[in-house]
Amino acid sequence: MALQLGGSEPALLAQAARIGSDAGFDEINLNCGCPSERVQTGSFGACLMADPALVAQCVRAMRNA
Repeated sequence: MALQLGGSEPALLAQAARIGSDAGFDEINLNCGCPSERVQTGSFGACLMADPALVAQCVRAMRNA
């Protein structure tokens, strides 16, 4: 079972990844593809692709958690 996280704050994503891992999810990933204006307002989804350095920070934090 997979858990998809949405966000752009590495520390919060790390915390959520830790919670997901503790809950037993087989996969945890970051939403970098949703084109909805609603998620873009929250600075996640497809708009993250415009900032690859931030995506790298987010994924690194999630992996380290």
